[in-house]
Amino acid sequence: LEVILKLAIVYILMLFDADKLKLYAVLMFITTLIIRFAYSLYCRRTYTEFKYSFYWDRGLFQTLLGFSGWNLFGAIASVLNNQGINILLNVFFNPIVNAARGIAYQINTAVNQFVQNFMMAVKPQITKYYAEGNISDMHKLIFRSSKFSFFLLAILTMPIILETPFILGLWLVEVPEYAIIFTRLILIVALIDSLSYPLMTAAQATGNIKKYQSVVGSVLMLNVPISYVFLKFGLSPEITLYIAIFVSVTCLMLRLMLLQNMVNLSIRFFLQK
Repeated sequence: LEVILKLAIVYILMLFDADKLKLYAVLMFITTLIIRFAYSLYCRRTYTEFKYSFYWDRGLFQTLLGFSGWNLFGAIASVLNNQGINILLNVFFNPIVNAARGIAYQINTAVNQFVQNFMMAVKPQITKYYAEGNISDMHKLIFRSSKFSFFLLAILTMPIILETPFILGLWLVEVPEYAIIFTRLILIVALIDSLSYPLMTAAQATGNIKKYQSVVGSVLMLNVPISYVFLKFGLSPEITLYIAIFVSVTCLMLRLMLLQNMVNLSIRFFLQK
């Protein structure tokens, strides 16, 4: 349904003469709402325990709000990390540079979907092991899933990284300036981040994410001010992605250090395995 609706958006954009950017935003919002209600409808029909009822538990609500609040902080940090760079590129360069970055992120989203689907199967098991107190098996699953996520993504990304000019030439014919270097660097960021996905799930499983989100989220947000300083000194736009690589490696190490205390995860074993 989601794929069909997004294809319909492309067709609708061709039919109307309105501001296509605004129309695209509205149609994407409507698509998201439809998919959201489709999930609800599916759950309502599939699971008998899925129902609404009025309920009050102040202690539980405080716990849930605390957890969701720090999750929100992490999500905002991630959005600022991505969209903040878009704003900076708009300020310092022409729209073509931003378009090149958009193309690169489109490729990144497509290849990353495979790893996300793999992690969809792994996440509940990591959480289950933690809930059962089975920390040893949880560690083993974190090690394996980090490795498999990386290799799965590497199989998809290495041909693209090596043959970026050829692939973009087939797809776009006229390849925008910086699209090739942006694509290669973004895929390297994705490879580094793929090692972190199981670590993120493990941190979420503990429920105690205040310190985790505040530390990792703050470092993620540093990408924007650091990039601003470098761009102010007249460096080329790809510097923002070199900084993103540095930030991703830093966040990976911070996650390992934090999880060492949170779930007794051995950094040495992680690097070995």
